[in-house]
Amino acid sequence: MIVQTAAVENSGEISTGKLGIWWLIGSEIMIFGGAIGSFILLRLAHPDWADNAGHLSVPIGSLNTLVLLTSSYTMVKAFENVKKRDRKKICRFLLATALMGLVFLGIKSFEYHGKFSHGIYPNTNLFWAFYFTLTGLHALHVIAGITAILILWTFGLRDRLWPPAPGTGTASPGSPGPGIDIIDISNFSDPSIRGGIIRPNVNMSIPGPRWSGGGRPIADRIELVGLYWHFVDVVWIFLFPLLYLTA
Repeated sequence: MIVQTAAVENSGEISTGKLGIWWLIGSEIMIFGGAIGSFILLRLAHPDWADNAGHLSVPIGSLNTLVLLTSSYTMVKAFENVKKRDRKKICRFLLATALMGLVFLGIKSFEYHGKFSHGIYPNTNLFWAFYFTLTGLHALHVIAGITAILILWTFGLRDRLWPPAPGTGTASPGSPGPGIDIIDISNFSDPSIRGGIIRPNVNMSIPGPRWSGGGRPIADRIELVGLYWHFVDVVWIFLFPLLYLTA
């Protein structure tokens, strides 16, 4: 399985998963591109929007930008350790990325609360409609990314990022489950049976967690989730100056 994966990578072929994530990112670019393009055109037609942008906190937006950019770094470090097959560091960096994503959402929630407490809502005017729509849509993508990262982190904690090594006693792909040596009890001369009691030397093996990674190691999906997470970061890099720095 690992040999087959390496052969695909060395041949330069694009995996189905990577092709799928690029299609997803392409469709998301169409959504955000249309919304951001509409905002830019309307912003140029409404110079008075600068007054609304003045109600946004640049320090808070800058802090959130720093948090998200740092999370991109930890995601890169997680992928680097996939090549080293260092499961502990992978889990450490994945968890750090997810936690920073949660910090980003916490800061954004604090910012929303401040706007609501001052009577600013999506229906206040067109600027705030765009603000809440763009940042809310982005926040939903952050939540999706955090969910995917935590799923991979869980696989890492259970040591299921790669197929089990031969001879480890762990069930291989497609194994039927717990195995018990079958003994013909009609043969009472079998030294393993004395008076109907199975002696301890009978092999009754209980396999470990069953591998469920399909044709490619689950660790390969860290790269796919990383591509999505970097896309989420890039979107925020566009949103931050357009919304916060146009006052």
